[in-house]
Amino acid sequence: MTTRRRASWARGVRILVVAAVGLATPSVALAQAAPGGGTVAATQPDRRSSYPQYSLARELTLAGVGAGFALGTALVTSNVRSVPSQGLDATAIAWSVDREVLGDLSSAADRSSDRTRELAAAYPFVLAWATSPGERWSALGRRSLLYAEAFWITGGITYLTKELVGRPRPFTYASSAERASSSAYDVATESAFESMPSGHASSSFLGAGLSITEYLLRHPDASGLERFGVAALGGALGGSTAALRVQAGKHFPSDVLVGAGIGLGTGVALPLLHRGERRAPSGRAWLQAAGGLAVGAITGAALASVAY
Repeated sequence: MTTRRRASWARGVRILVVAAVGLATPSVALAQAAPGGGTVAATQPDRRSSYPQYSLARELTLAGVGAGFALGTALVTSNVRSVPSQGLDATAIAWSVDREVLGDLSSAADRSSDRTRELAAAYPFVLAWATSPGERWSALGRRSLLYAEAFWITGGITYLTKELVGRPRPFTYASSAERASSSAYDVATESAFESMPSGHASSSFLGAGLSITEYLLRHPDASGLERFGVAALGGALGGSTAALRVQAGKHFPSDVLVGAGIGLGTGVALPLLHRGERRAPSGRAWLQAAGGLAVGAITGAALASVAY
């Protein structure tokens, strides 16, 4: 098993540990699940309005979906090719928007993208803690399983797609003299052919999707400015991460767009699946959040592009 795959399995094990902690937390609704999928209101009077709502069948299904993606990732191998000293032929790149970024090889942007990704992934945790006065730690405890499922499934979709597509990263089109000497730009590794989609973008925009959707569900009476601001911050972290990955020569624009779509899709869907009897956010609320996300993402990407 390659180092790349061992790291992928290690991430999966860590996520499962987090899920186990969530299942063991007394405040998690799953611990009080009734046989018919309902819950017992022994420790929390208004269980119908609590968030998130868990059911054993749904959580086992979601865990199985994530495990299926992880197994697929372990079984599929990327198509590693020999890269000549002058780099791969750029005419093989289908979209002009992707060809235009060739030549961006900033190792500083590569390192910075790791930090912004970590901030983006932490954003839903921080927001949940900051906006739950009186129940900060119990709120995090209840959500730990949901977050574990979201990151588990997003990572599985992302890394299985990487293996199946086997797209060369932008730096493989540069000559050996142009590429950085660090192992991060080694064209002989399997990782060099796992460009599509961007894992940094998917996890960063997952953080944005979780934060936005949870805020809309838990604060239905929030002002438009609050919704816009929460979404804008998540978008800025995601947008800057995506732009830094392009600046680093690790991904094409199409890679980060697909990764962002995967992360946002999962980040919105998982909280909605666990909303219980809470009302779905209104169309107006979604529009206000979407505006904030777009402005934040564009601003974050612009700032990151200027910085590098």
